[in-house]
Amino acid sequence: MSSLRFAWWNTGLSHSRAPGAASDDDRKAVAEVITRLTLEERCSVVALAEVHREATIDLIPKQIRGTWRCLQEVSPAPDDYDLDVLWDADLVQPQLQEISWLSSSFVGARVRPGVVARFSTSTGDDLVVAAAHWRSNMGDTENAGSLRSRAAEALRNAIGAAVFEGIPVMVLGDLNLEPFDRALQTVFPTSRYRDVVRRHQERNPSDTLFYNPSWRWLGERMPWSAGERPSSLAGTYHEGKWVPSAWRTFDQVLVSAPLVGEKGWVLREADLGIWIDSTVFDFQKSRPRKPFDHLPLLGTLDLVAKPRQPIDRSES
Repeated sequence: MSSLRFAWWNTGLSHSRAPGAASDDDRKAVAEVITRLTLEERCSVVALAEVHREATIDLIPKQIRGTWRCLQEVSPAPDDYDLDVLWDADLVQPQLQEISWLSSSFVGARVRPGVVARFSTSTGDDLVVAAAHWRSNMGDTENAGSLRSRAAEALRNAIGAAVFEGIPVMVLGDLNLEPFDRALQTVFPTSRYRDVVRRHQERNPSDTLFYNPSWRWLGERMPWSAGERPSSLAGTYHEGKWVPSAWRTFDQVLVSAPLVGEKGWVLREADLGIWIDSTVFDFQKSRPRKPFDHLPLLGTLDLVAKPRQPIDRSES
């Protein structure tokens, strides 16, 4: 059995609406986190948001950079993607086969549903990884919600065929909505109920249902104890204010049924969660360490050997 360690993180480095806004100090801080994720946590797939037109391959530690590859949109569009996906070509067993940068629109506004990458292996254990960063509520809240719904619809349509074929699909992203948001109930159906996802039988490529383990991160991570006085951590994003809604669970991992199965690529759910290393989280202030406002997600997929098929001796 082999494993694949992965990470998702909205770095806050450079959004598509403000390319090149990052300072050298911010880049150093992000590079320090990525060094920890790759060298110490041994992540071999790292998906990043808010890295618009950044040389993200340079954020990988120099001593391992030679084997890493970067999936990055380089179109001249003024509002192109701020997503990158990086992977270690030596450690990631699947080889990249297909890439789709998705595009849609809503009432004239451009929608960026995400990027979908399909990896294939000689053993037939294919894996589809999608990364997404959907519109926030800044500005027109009602319109932002509509744009997110259109993005969710476009992403579901793009991965529906793979789901229908039984290929495991994993979505990593800052969706700018909570796991209980309506868009994740109707447009891109997900469930916190693992068994109902495992039992779901798709009638067609649009009939998808994903398991959302991110429900686990809605409340306080560390139970209260007066003697210990633990830090307050109740989500993946902190807006930096002392308000009841300061913590939000915007960063999520969604997986199709095979990833909560028993063979092929399987999610090691006990190993999935919010990464609260001191490089990104200030335990005294109970919030992400400046200049960050999102915390990374870290997880593992295991490649579980398929049972051997019995030899048919009926004609022997």
